[in-house]
Amino acid sequence: MAAYSPEQSSKKRFRTKFTEEQKEKMMGFAEKLEWRLQRKDQEDEIERFCRGVGISRKVFKVWMHNHKNSPSHSSTGNASSLTDDQ
Repeated sequence: MAAYSPEQSSKKRFRTKFTEEQKEKMMGFAEKLEWRLQRKDQEDEIERFCRGVGISRKVFKVWMHNHKNSPSHSSTGNASSLTDDQ
């Protein structure tokens, strides 16, 4: 069976904890990148950002994937404005 069971490994995956400052910086940078890391022209900038915040590119990539659809991410509109009767 391919399912994971606690008996198979005694090591638990480390869960990254972010400070509020790191979260704010990542949110701002992700919005600047338009939530895309696939831009070859910005590889150096992404690496500098990650070093400056104190995270790896892989951690930032996972964070972006987990937060790209979060309510705090302001895309093209405000969901509440779509339902308000005016």
